[in-house]
Amino acid sequence: MSAWDELIKMTGSISSVRELFLKARSTGLNIADLMNNYLRNEPLFNFIGLEFVEVNDGYVKAVFPYKREILRQGGVWFTVALL
Repeated sequence: MSAWDELIKMTGSISSVRELFLKARSTGLNIADLMNNYLRNEPLFNFIGLEFVEVNDGYVKAVFPYKREILRQGGVWFTVALL
């Protein structure tokens, strides 16, 4: 079973990520932990090392470690915006 299927199993049927967060919060689940478990099973996010620190109304705090492999060609750092 995929990590996404596990999330759905824990929270029930959903129609959006926002609804997932609301249902998870209402049942007392830790949303950051849920998303981190999901991200660990996704090859790109696992490679980057993306980790959710905090999920609240209107914002998400996420971190990922510096990795030379994810720099732009020429060594210029880039910024990622999560909406």
